[in-house]
Amino acid sequence: MNLKKQQPNNEGANDMKRIKYLLVLILITTLLCSCNKTETSVNEPDYSAFTRKQNAESDIYGDANIKNNTDETPNTTSNPNPQGHDPEKEWPLELDFTGIASNKEVKLGNININRKIEYQYSYLVCYDADNDTTYYINYGNDNYIYELKDGKSSLLIDMEAICLQLWNNELYFLANNHKNQDMITGDIYCYNLSDKKLRLILETDANFLYIDSYGIYFTQLKPPQSGFIDTLKFTGYILDFGADTPQKVDYIQPVAYNEYLLYVSNEGIVLHNRETDEKILIAPKEYYYNHMSIYDQYLILTYESKICMLDLLNGDRKIFDFNDDKDLKNKGIYLMDYIIIDDVFYCISFGPVIYTCNLSTGELDIYSPLFGDIKSNPGIQALFTDGKSIYAIWQEYGHSRLVEICLTSEIQVIGLENLFEIKEMGK
Repeated sequence: MNLKKQQPNNEGANDMKRIKYLLVLILITTLLCSCNKTETSVNEPDYSAFTRKQNAESDIYGDANIKNNTDETPNTTSNPNPQGHDPEKEWPLELDFTGIASNKEVKLGNININRKIEYQYSYLVCYDADNDTTYYINYGNDNYIYELKDGKSSLLIDMEAICLQLWNNELYFLANNHKNQDMITGDIYCYNLSDKKLRLILETDANFLYIDSYGIYFTQLKPPQSGFIDTLKFTGYILDFGADTPQKVDYIQPVAYNEYLLYVSNEGIVLHNRETDEKILIAPKEYYYNHMSIYDQYLILTYESKICMLDLLNGDRKIFDFNDDKDLKNKGIYLMDYIIIDDVFYCISFGPVIYTCNLSTGELDIYSPLFGDIKSNPGIQALFTDGKSIYAIWQEYGHSRLVEICLTSEIQVIGLENLFEIKEMGK
């Protein structure tokens, strides 16, 4: 049918043009809205976990002293970003935190930064400052406890162990009881470094151990409810020094900053003043997987390629992003485990390299391994420190073991400026 012959006045053609213009206008408007949303979008966690609950079973929300430091309807104007308003550089969660006052110095049984999300890797290295000795679990070999002094290793305790903790010249650990196939669990033992006597503290089935001035903390796996095991299916307990009966607590994975304890509960990540019982909600519990820890007075978490630091004393925040340094020549960096030595942040991502960030200057760098066989499929699974040296769970040929990492600039390789060598423990 000839449309022009039926409508010589072109009214039909004009209608078709108006429809086309309208469609184009709708398309352009949609694209503009989409672009604007992309440019201003900020990753906002689910804050529904912070709604106050009137639940008698909730120890945290039943406490009248709790402070909710998150904004359920986040507003970026209330949280000024020290590096501008670039969404990529903003703090990954909204919270109204202005700092805490610490009035008590608390002794720790190990370095906080040696705690790992993967329980079997937690606290494999423990430093004794009084004797200038490093104790470690010979992970991947016999899994016994060794002491490293003056660069040489010697066997200390011939028991398979995890979670080394040093307290009052005694070395606490979990001795593998071989009751579980999927993870290492054990009884709590204590070895006196002076008289060389070993004693059983508690016969239990623990998979994690942490000690500070407030007592001995450990976790047990809850009875399985499904085939999937996650971190919140563990039950926490506190055992007072010299006591026989532990007390159940409602949190897991604690790290201490003096009288404050940072831990994960069902309600979120909590900063708890153990003297006043004041509890501050810091983040949704999902942020536990962002490797939260405490270094000096800083709460630290990793977020994709970023290091996020929160000063616990005044609420100041810093962000360092490894993607800012184009010379690193790496894309898709996702920070996994890390340690800190003298304000230098050492971390791993996917692959056998170590990234560093000077937390004072912001200088970023990368170290590559010196190895000959790429077919060994090398990689680093966890990092540890005694405050002086770097230790790592090194994997190659499908086998993992604890090694020392030695950064070197003496060996030159074309295309690689910074290198590290693998050194067997105490050799």
